[in-house]
Amino acid sequence: MTNEVIIKVEELVKNFGSLHVLKGINEVIHQGEVVSIIGPSGSGKSTFIRCLNLLEKPTSGKIIVEGVDINSKGVNLDLHRQKIGMVFQHFNVFPHLTVMENITIAPTLEKKLSKEAAQQKALELLQMVGLEDKKD
Repeated sequence: MTNEVIIKVEELVKNFGSLHVLKGINEVIHQGEVVSIIGPSGSGKSTFIRCLNLLEKPTSGKIIVEGVDINSKGVNLDLHRQKIGMVFQHFNVFPHLTVMENITIAPTLEKKLSKEAAQQKALELLQMVGLEDKKD
């Protein structure tokens, strides 16, 4: 594992009106680290993760990803979001789509991969985790 800092969060605050969800969060994540965010329901775990992708705009504080303050003007959020993966609390992103459709939607729309290439990669990934029988 290297010591390269991939994500640095400084004094992150997120308020929803008078509700103070994140109160000065500081975190440093180095390349190769695996980080789990745990806590009781309502403690701000999802809000924190959503802030890392700017799906929620922080009230204050800094989120620095690979040396770039992602809250700065001119940051390409689409490019930034391609570098951060999120695991949702529910097993499917779009419940009206199959597992295969859920896995291939981003590569075909965002990465402009052909449907066939995206399906092949999705099948490989499903096989890696023993879930290829769930594709449909």
